[in-house]
Amino acid sequence: MQKKLPIYGVQNIKLTLPPLPEQQAIAKVLSSFDDKIELLREENQTLEQMGQELFKEWFGKWKVDDDLPEGRRVGKIEDIFHFLE
Repeated sequence: MQKKLPIYGVQNIKLTLPPLPEQQAIAKVLSSFDDKIELLREENQTLEQMGQELFKEWFGKWKVDDDLPEGRRVGKIEDIFHFLE
């Protein structure tokens, strides 16, 4: 359950703010953090796409109906291996 703070509970609170140049300096630092976060998100998205493409290239290259590389064949595992009972 979220507690509520009525307007009359904060009307008389006095806040001390830093001078405007200091506020602007703080905003500049926070803005640079926001920019860095956005850049890292974009890099993460690019790396994710690259990973998906590599996965497709390595593991999704051949389908059952495609021509397989020489020496490979498609079959049921029980037709390829002899199992002991």
